[in-house]
Amino acid sequence: MLEKTVDRSKNRTNKARGSAFERKVARELAADGYVVVRAAGSLGATDLVAIKTGQVLFVQCKMSGAGACGPAEWNEFLRIAERVSALPILAYRPGRQGVAYWLVTGPKERPTKTPPATVWTPDEIVEEAQLAVEAAA
Repeated sequence: MLEKTVDRSKNRTNKARGSAFERKVARELAADGYVVVRAAGSLGATDLVAIKTGQVLFVQCKMSGAGACGPAEWNEFLRIAERVSALPILAYRPGRQGVAYWLVTGPKERPTKTPPATVWTPDEIVEEAQLAVEAAA
C-alpha cells in the first residue's frame, strides 16, 4: 500500500515569507524610534508590539492586506488592543515591496475589502490616531 504524502513545502514558504515580512515591519518601526518585540510564530492576536514613550502599538502583519484578516481575528485583535489602550495597527504589503499601515478603527462585521480602518503612518502623532479610534467607536 502506498502511503499518501502531504506536500508542506508551500506552507513553509508562506510561513517564511510571513516571518520575513514581520521582520521588515519591525525594522521599519525600529528605524522610526520604536522598541519592537516580535512574537515569533505566534498564532495570537498580535505579531509585534511596538513601544515609544507614551505610545504602544499592537501590530498585526498580513501579506495581502485586511482581506486576509477575517472578522473574528480582526475583532479579537481590536478588543485586545483596546483593553490595554494600544493602537491596533494592521501592516500589509501593498504590492511586491514596501509596507503600508492601517489603523483599525472599529469591528469588522463581515469579510470585506473595505474594512473599518484608516491609513496610518509611523510618523503620525499617536494621540491624534487614538482620537480617531475613539471617535469611530
